[in-house]
Amino acid sequence: MDRSFNCLLVNNRNVKTISIFKDSDERKYILYDEQNDLKIYLNQLNVALLRNHIRGMYKIQEYMKLWKVNVHNVDIEKISTEDDIVELGGIEMDPLKLVEKYFENELNDQNFIKENIRNIQIIAIYDIAGNDFPNPNKKVNFEEDDLKELIKDRFNTLRKYSHGMFSLRKRNEMKTLDPTISIDNLYNMELDVIIIIDFPNKKVKLEEDDYEWERIKKAFQTEYQGTVLEGFYARLNQFHETWLSDGRYAPYLAITQSSGSGKTRLVAELRTKGIYVLYICKRSEYSSGYPKSTPYAQQVLDTIRDNKFRALLCGAIEKIKDKGWNTEQFWNIQISGDRECEEFWNTVLRSLVKSESSLPKYNNQEFVKKLFPGIDIPVVCCIDEAHELITRRKDGDTYFVLWRQQIRHIPWIGFFNILLSTNRKIDNFLPPTIIDTVSARTTNFKIFPAYLDVSTTDVLALLAENVGKENFDKNYDLERVAYLGTPLWGSLAKAGVGVDELIQLALCKIRNFSNKKDDYIANFACISCTLALEVPPRIAEVDDLIASHMATAIGISPDRTSILCTYPSDAILASGALKGIINVGWKNCLDTLVELLNRGVVEVGERRELVNRILFSMRYGDVNVWTRSYIFGESSLKIIFRKNEWP
Repeated sequence: MDRSFNCLLVNNRNVKTISIFKDSDERKYILYDEQNDLKIYLNQLNVALLRNHIRGMYKIQEYMKLWKVNVHNVDIEKISTEDDIVELGGIEMDPLKLVEKYFENELNDQNFIKENIRNIQIIAIYDIAGNDFPNPNKKVNFEEDDLKELIKDRFNTLRKYSHGMFSLRKRNEMKTLDPTISIDNLYNMELDVIIIIDFPNKKVKLEEDDYEWERIKKAFQTEYQGTVLEGFYARLNQFHETWLSDGRYAPYLAITQSSGSGKTRLVAELRTKGIYVLYICKRSEYSSGYPKSTPYAQQVLDTIRDNKFRALLCGAIEKIKDKGWNTEQFWNIQISGDRECEEFWNTVLRSLVKSESSLPKYNNQEFVKKLFPGIDIPVVCCIDEAHELITRRKDGDTYFVLWRQQIRHIPWIGFFNILLSTNRKIDNFLPPTIIDTVSARTTNFKIFPAYLDVSTTDVLALLAENVGKENFDKNYDLERVAYLGTPLWGSLAKAGVGVDELIQLALCKIRNFSNKKDDYIANFACISCTLALEVPPRIAEVDDLIASHMATAIGISPDRTSILCTYPSDAILASGALKGIINVGWKNCLDTLVELLNRGVVEVGERRELVNRILFSMRYGDVNVWTRSYIFGESSLKIIFRKNEWP
């Protein structure tokens, strides 16, 4: 270590040390990311990067400001505002300036360490717009560039853009923000971020989020194919009939499958069976997921907390009938998220103040059937992103527990509930019998099994054009592989997403957006997919592989303790997995494999097949360096097997 600076975080009075090192060429640097050995040399280190480094040290997400100081024997308990820091001689550090400019003397002083080891050289304070350290006598303004820097820090997708490449404006307005804006005017303001992309001959303003959302929307609307819907519809009717005849069941089923398998789309197709799908979904306002979040989603979910979910359902079902919508119209209104959808939910929520008049309907078995006669199951309520029910609590009970208690008392014939979730474990909604609650055991409470058959791999295969065997290598179209695997790839391909983008998306999904070299579960997922490993059903990692790493669930034991999963033959997913291995390095993934072998989780296989797969995949990765492609025709395979280069 060459020298170090002490940094005080005012918010928690915590002092940490920032170490400066020297390499063999006497160049000074900091370890910006120790886990991945990422160095940033001081001649490249600006204040913004230092600030992000300090945020990582303290594990905070809030926006932060830094001051350069040099104080000794100061009572840190008396430092709480920006004015206090200024009185100590603090100089606010410009995020765009190099750190060297502020610490030039300290970096060149050979006696700095001995004389200043107990001094504080940097003071940090976060949440300058919040309530932790308000200064009522000071009116705070934001410079637009500072606001852009804050937004870039919060959202990884924007970090590749410079300040000049995007602008900010208030939602539903055309004028961009003033260069200097009062912080008072920023409270609760919804902002649009407009990306400006440079093309060779012109500049085009592109609202990136809207563009991505439109592509996802188009993918979602790809013509539905396959026979899965018929099986699901039959199972839904079976569960409904079982619930009517056996009151020990709760009227809901949980669809469990990996991301991109088509869970939401499958439920949406119930409208073609004459079923009204009441769709409730709470996403982040910055999510590009489709369909969009339900208007007033949090208020809708809070009816569970207030024991008014049944009243909400009553009001919604009656409103559907009053409007006279058919099932197609109602679904389209919900996924559009426009004014008509907002009016629908606003009316339903307002009707809750008169919920006393709905009490007779709660216990009327024919309530739904009278409104919609002639249909076996006229209405289902689908809660997407259902992990929201797990993360929220009231008096120790999750919203899910409260929700299940309330729907158990709904006697309506022709009504059922469906839960969907992409990133939570199966036992959130279907706990193993060994951990059933006391009340569940004493009442002989029963839960319907998870539904897994959401889609069939290659369900979109008919969209891939046939290629004649005689001209296979010459005419092979890489785009066709998008239709020979997970339905998500084919749907996005129909929306105009290229193969390279699909592989990158597959890489992100199978690693759960982690680029850490020692991420055990992400490495496990990549090697399982690439090397076709068999995953034992009783290991603890199975839940995570399905929930967050694109493994396909194919079976659950009756006691819900063992889950069988696999990685299907999917060129896009396998290419993404291989790319994930190459990005973090074979050594890290092989270390994970050795650990799995030692635990007995995987086996080498007959005739040491696993070794052959590893050698082939490593050679495959070498060819990737030359061809910049992860999918090959016959000529590319010949490169892999060139003479004298195969081990």
